[in-house]
Amino acid sequence: MLLAVCVLLTHSASKDLPHLLGTFAVESFFVISGFYMALVLTEKYTRGNLGDSWAANFYLSRYLRLYPVYMLSVAAVSLAGFAAVLFGNGSTLFAAWTQLLSLPHTVRNVQLIIWALVSNLTIFFNDLVLVIAVHDHQAVLTTDQSLTQINPAALTANVVAWSLGVELTFYLLAPYLLKTTNRQLFGLLLLGAALKTWAIIHIDGDLPYRLFPFVFVDFLCGVLAYRFRSVLSSFGRKYAPLVCYCLMFALLFALPTGLRYWEYSFLTIGVTALILPTLINCSGSSHIDNRLAEFSYPFYLFHPLALNLVHSILIKRAAITNGYFIFACETALTLAFASLALSLEARYVEPYRQRLGRPRVTLSVAAQ
Repeated sequence: MLLAVCVLLTHSASKDLPHLLGTFAVESFFVISGFYMALVLTEKYTRGNLGDSWAANFYLSRYLRLYPVYMLSVAAVSLAGFAAVLFGNGSTLFAAWTQLLSLPHTVRNVQLIIWALVSNLTIFFNDLVLVIAVHDHQAVLTTDQSLTQINPAALTANVVAWSLGVELTFYLLAPYLLKTTNRQLFGLLLLGAALKTWAIIHIDGDLPYRLFPFVFVDFLCGVLAYRFRSVLSSFGRKYAPLVCYCLMFALLFALPTGLRYWEYSFLTIGVTALILPTLINCSGSSHIDNRLAEFSYPFYLFHPLALNLVHSILIKRAAITNGYFIFACETALTLAFASLALSLEARYVEPYRQRLGRPRVTLSVAAQ
């Protein structure tokens, strides 16, 4: 949940509040995702528990974890954009789509329209927004978006959904990673770190910290943290929880300023992987921690909408400039949206998802 707050702070008008930059908070999310996928694929979605459908159940369960709340956010953003147009305020989303549809109907531009529709409606390929641009009225794939005529992120109803596209790519690979040995995982980790380092050296901007081939190392660190959880959580067993909580808060809100982006990135990945097993052990039985963990995903998805509404009402219309008050309003509104999304998910989606991970009952057990 604190990572989602860091992302909100990065996008908020209250940038004077100390926090881990959102790009690296998302990288920490990726490490946690790697750890959690290794956990559920080892302990829940297994052939022994679910039979031959274990992989299909895993894929469907993960997609249902992301998609319903995502579509609620898309519907809310679209509705807010439509209302803004009706009241004469304009909508970035609608303006971007108007520009897109006015482009010449070449093969590349039609492909861009199809991509925008598919990614908005399914989440898949949403991460391609990072390498799509429009140059000279033509859609192109490029790592340099400085000259683009249309901001591709504006074509997506939810501007943070690129990270969900990255997650889906990892989910597709996760069951196969379980079949690798620790030595093979370490080899993949070294390869991923080398690829990320190459990208940092040769590609400007934040693509090395967002595009899947370069953040694959983040997920691998999470998987290895799970594999070596007993070792990582055994050092200084008496004081380990306190040390790990201190490291977590220092990472999120007290990092030294002036570090370069690659230093922030590797520090975030390393610290998250090291402290994660201990934190999971300490917080796993806490109802409050589990509830906050549930809030993190809808909070992350709905915060752009809350920020836009607060900016339109408090900053543009009421001319309020107090950063702390703005942040409080943004957080409260995001929590309200997240709470509504969670209640709908718990009622209509979660019961089915739970059945997907429920161990099958064999005839012999049933007879007993």
